[in-house]
Amino acid sequence: MEGTMIDLQKFCLQDKTYTKHKTLGQPFVRGGHKYATSGHIVVRIETNEPESPDYIGVPLGGLTSIFVPLASVDSNSLKPWPISDGLTQAQKCRRCSGTGKKDTETCPKCGGDCAIECSECGHDYKCPMCDGHGVISNELGATCPDCRGAKNRIFPANQRVDIALIAGENFSLISKLPRAIYIPPKDAMAPLLFVFDGGEGAVMPMRG
Repeated sequence: MEGTMIDLQKFCLQDKTYTKHKTLGQPFVRGGHKYATSGHIVVRIETNEPESPDYIGVPLGGLTSIFVPLASVDSNSLKPWPISDGLTQAQKCRRCSGTGKKDTETCPKCGGDCAIECSECGHDYKCPMCDGHGVISNELGATCPDCRGAKNRIFPANQRVDIALIAGENFSLISKLPRAIYIPPKDAMAPLLFVFDGGEGAVMPMRG
């Protein structure tokens, strides 16, 4: 069944710094499935859409192999995706990399390293151009539209799913999928597999 009502774009990487990687920045069609991934979570739905031209040469092995266990899983072992505890946490804004400024770019002086090596003593010191952020604003004084200058944003807190610790944002995304259920993990660091009406997915747990 084709999952036409699922907004796959939400599962793609939202950080503008890395969207040059097309497989992370937008959904794509390969082998009868439409995929969306951020690198930490991947979902796919069946589709009749034509193959995405930019991905015809991309090997499918890595993506398809992760779903192999779903073919032999005992449906009676699947569990409903748990309800969130509602807690939140503050994280550095990804849009502005915590600068509070609009549309940042890699600092040309330190190359994004945040520090510069002293030519005389060899020690590193905070980059004076980006103030140790590794990025600079393209529009001086302009406020980041995502955090509104606060430098941090509030996200759902990380959640436990059995023995696996799932990032709050990914936990929330899966919670909003229709009738999401998951395979109880045996390894706390192995991809956690889940299915939902119209598709299936996997999410990488966090350490901790």
